[in-house]
Amino acid sequence: MMLKTVKVFTVFAASLAASILADQCLDGTDTCMIGAPQRDATSLLQVGKNFMLGTGRGAILEDGDDDDKPEEGAPGMDAGPDEAPPGSDVGPGWSEKLTEVPVEEGVPGAESQLGKDWRNTPMRDFTVQCSHNTYLLGVQASPTPTSSVDVNSMPLSLDLGYRCIEIDVWPRKKGPKLVDDVTGRVWAGPGQDQVQHSLMKVTHHNNEGPAMMQGDVLNNLDLTLFVKAIIDWLEKDETEFPASEANPKMPLILSIENRADDEVSNAGKISIKDLEDYIHTVFSWLDQGQNGPRIVMEGVFGSPQGEIGKAISNSGARARQIILKSKIHSKASQLHKIIAMKDKEDMDYGNVDLKSKSKNMDACSVSEKTQEKTRELVGDGSTMVRTYPSPINQRSGNYNPSGAFKAKAQMICVNLQGHCDGLPFQQKCSSVSLGAPFNPGSQKGSECTCNRDIAASLENVFTQYGFDGYINYNAVSVEELENFPYNEAASCKAAAATALGAAAAKEGVKNAVKAPVWAMRAALGAAAKATGMSTPKKNGPKL
Repeated sequence: MMLKTVKVFTVFAASLAASILADQCLDGTDTCMIGAPQRDATSLLQVGKNFMLGTGRGAILEDGDDDDKPEEGAPGMDAGPDEAPPGSDVGPGWSEKLTEVPVEEGVPGAESQLGKDWRNTPMRDFTVQCSHNTYLLGVQASPTPTSSVDVNSMPLSLDLGYRCIEIDVWPRKKGPKLVDDVTGRVWAGPGQDQVQHSLMKVTHHNNEGPAMMQGDVLNNLDLTLFVKAIIDWLEKDETEFPASEANPKMPLILSIENRADDEVSNAGKISIKDLEDYIHTVFSWLDQGQNGPRIVMEGVFGSPQGEIGKAISNSGARARQIILKSKIHSKASQLHKIIAMKDKEDMDYGNVDLKSKSKNMDACSVSEKTQEKTRELVGDGSTMVRTYPSPINQRSGNYNPSGAFKAKAQMICVNLQGHCDGLPFQQKCSSVSLGAPFNPGSQKGSECTCNRDIAASLENVFTQYGFDGYINYNAVSVEELENFPYNEAASCKAAAATALGAAAAKEGVKNAVKAPVWAMRAALGAAAKATGMSTPKKNGPKL
């Protein structure tokens, strides 16, 4: 009888682990789908039309041999890119503009959506439409090579109304490369500030969560291409939709996941100072657009309670302001000068900037315990909290953001592509492979085969209650944000439960029974906690 109990438990443990590893929380079935109302003409105008990548400035240098490819038997490191960069033919459908929507009289402006005195309101009293790992348009990790890293993610996310986007920046494994030796091209930069070597790339190394979920085989692209794509979108948006007193440009928060301190990736042993000085150089190009400076510099806010009005572009100041958010790993580098949102723990630069702290959420819903921890961070009076999906959501599924709104988090980040369930891990939301763009709030369709249910809902929340990607917590009822019809957590759990049988059959019992029962129970408990499920008892899980 004891042997039977152990066997049943280990089969269940293997099943749940497999289902979680495959991120069955959002599997694209009807149980995980909700209706997503279409955006009205006003909101479409606010977030802009579809992206057409401009010609930009400076040289784009062609590809060469890439020494960042993984060594034999070393999966997950530095796979080469297979997508066309900016400046190339980006595929059918993207050379055509969406139908231009006429401006209607009585269109609500910033004041009607954000409140009368919103310019004098601290940044931390707002919540921003935020994208997690924006540079990815497919899965977060994969056992087979993917092209998830996609430079078209920048204009796509901005078109969808996201005003907080993220770029992960890693050192090149073998050190500096001449720009004309980089596979996938490099933008050498504008004017006189062109670079001769590439030091950093954009990719994803999945080193969070349980060991069985770590590792990735994703492509990489040069950092400069992402900066160029952002500049091109900004200049196009600023030209077509000029800022005015009633309709200003809200600031773009650009979250830099700064991995200059990663010793494994930095096998070339470049100093952290040099890497961060390079990051400083490349992101400083954002200030050199035709519409004037954009970067909100260190000290401009004056304190963690700085008012949002210090980062607003009005008529007469056409350039949308950019708030750069990053950790600083070298006190000797120049990077801190352009970082106006620093890490909560970084006390080396005084108390004159915004402070931030990132907090990962549960896989499906935000538990009361996670909400409480988030509220504690928000409640310290000086921290802007950024929430993001659990590392368990490897297929880019999302948590229900209701609990994050309830805790008044300031940057509620989701995977904008949604749950990508296709095999062999190539399903994605991509302008290159899938043609015409999708509108903000659209859930799924021929132009995006991933399940965007949660992301579409979040976009609709900001359309209904916000302005240009911002909601003022002082101007709305938190209950309305909390009770918006997101995908129910029960659907997520039901999808995971439904997958148990299939996962068990696929995974088999042999591997499961090799592990000690206490180890399986501990792993299962951690997985259940991460998904928001109750810790399983002797008779199995309580979903």
